[in-house]
Amino acid sequence: MGRYRRCLIPLCLLLVLALVFSVAGCRQPEVEVEPEEPLEPEEEEEEEEEEPEEEVGPVEGGTLRIAVSGDPVALDPHLQADWSTRQSIAYMFDGLTIMGADPDTGEEELWPALAREWEVEEDGLTYTFYLREDVVFHDGTHFDAEAVRFNFEERYLDEEFNSPEYPHIVDRLESVEVVDDYTLKMHMLRPDIFWLSSLSSLYMVSPTAVQEKGNDGFARHPVGTGPFQFDSYDADSEVRMVRFDDHWRGKPLLDGITVRIIPEDSTQHLELEAGDIDMAYNYAITPADAPRLEDAGVVIERRLTPSNAMLAMNLAEGPTAEYPVRMAIAHAIDRQTIIDEILLGAAEKSNVGLPPISPIYPDHIPLIDFDLEKAGEYLDDAGWEMGDDGVRYRDGEPLKLRILTSDREERVLMSQVLHEQLEEAGFKCDMTTLEWGAYLDACRAGEYDVTYWILYGSVWDNYTASSNIRSGRHWNIFQIEDQPKLAEASERIDYLLDTYDETMDRDERVKLISEYQKIMRDNMIIYLMWNEANFNAAQPWVHDYHLYNYNLFFLYETWLDR
Repeated sequence: MGRYRRCLIPLCLLLVLALVFSVAGCRQPEVEVEPEEPLEPEEEEEEEEEEPEEEVGPVEGGTLRIAVSGDPVALDPHLQADWSTRQSIAYMFDGLTIMGADPDTGEEELWPALAREWEVEEDGLTYTFYLREDVVFHDGTHFDAEAVRFNFEERYLDEEFNSPEYPHIVDRLESVEVVDDYTLKMHMLRPDIFWLSSLSSLYMVSPTAVQEKGNDGFARHPVGTGPFQFDSYDADSEVRMVRFDDHWRGKPLLDGITVRIIPEDSTQHLELEAGDIDMAYNYAITPADAPRLEDAGVVIERRLTPSNAMLAMNLAEGPTAEYPVRMAIAHAIDRQTIIDEILLGAAEKSNVGLPPISPIYPDHIPLIDFDLEKAGEYLDDAGWEMGDDGVRYRDGEPLKLRILTSDREERVLMSQVLHEQLEEAGFKCDMTTLEWGAYLDACRAGEYDVTYWILYGSVWDNYTASSNIRSGRHWNIFQIEDQPKLAEASERIDYLLDTYDETMDRDERVKLISEYQKIMRDNMIIYLMWNEANFNAAQPWVHDYHLYNYNLFFLYETWLDR
């Protein structure tokens, strides 16, 4: 059987070019002056030589303070499934691979991490990984092939353990075979061209710590291989990590990291301006906030990442179970006004959840335009008639929508705007605001009609919103499996997305994704609203961090000069 071998490239080094400038002076014409009296020579003042500023290089010490918007849902990485949690705990863990980006072109690249090299059989059903031999967990346990087998077969693939990653993995990975101490094979149920990139966020934990503490105990004191190790967690306050001197990349320069939990965006901004936090993620920073923070000296990182803002609608119950109501909602939302007045132009309307820069962008699906008259026509045809009070009724019942939002400021604001726009079309809206963890639980339980939802990814080629719509997935919040009218569409979507994951040819993948997007549009399964730039913040005294295509700071080389 043939195979191809991945040639691994170390992290690219930036070349610093020294430019030499020469300046040619112009000779001025000489003018003779005859003085009335001989001139005494003037004493020349000696110019004081300026001492060159001492360049500050990488220095050890200091604790980096990062702000996040909510408590981590779990400290155990095998139980986390949201970006806020990942941004709180990722610094304690490593995966077999890491998704990075070429520093010159920005193109996505897959780099080795705990796996130093790998081979993939041509049929895509067997992966052979050669592991680093110098890795230890924070508790001193050596990382080896058996540790990888334990992480997958006894945790990720254990249905009873119930990892949010279980539905994503169980239909792809069959088993993990230990070949020797530092070699293993992964046997797949079907090919998956994105499996290697998926491994970048499937973190490894210490088998010894899990076995000694049990799952509950481990969840209170997690143990990984990352550059920082767990110190303490104070709910609603902070997660503290300290440097792990024996990290396989070498001893980090920072003494530690404190992740501060600050739900209020405005408080994060004040603390950034005061210099009391060093970094903040995109959840708390909008285009309107960026100029003020930059005026205060904060560095704002702007980038378009694989993400999409959408209006999720409950497909199984309530008024949004009706197709005409979903179409009316889509036409009732004035996206351009929101983009212009709230996002200050830092977004573009989306027709398929992807911006045109995506290599799988299908350009044949038209945008849905804001059109209140058309929204009204859909509702009229469905029997929802406008009442004298501006609310539509059918059989004496008002057209009520439950709008659900988390307590994060930008989501509350966006939900209020959507509330106002939908009421213009005759909907009677009730808005419920929940703490982040409770909000996620309510979304998965279908306890809403509409919610403003943002889906983040890490690879443009694999950004299809599939985790929100595939059958059985942890984040399938749209309840499509409970809507008999969409059973045929749901089955076809699963087929298209599974085939997409197995298809090497990009042109064929574009055809598959085009059909998928057409089904989504024809049934108004999700209303994809816009792609927006993300804004992350760092103080000027924070050096040598990496922020790749997904919103996660990599801090193993970071140092401070404050």
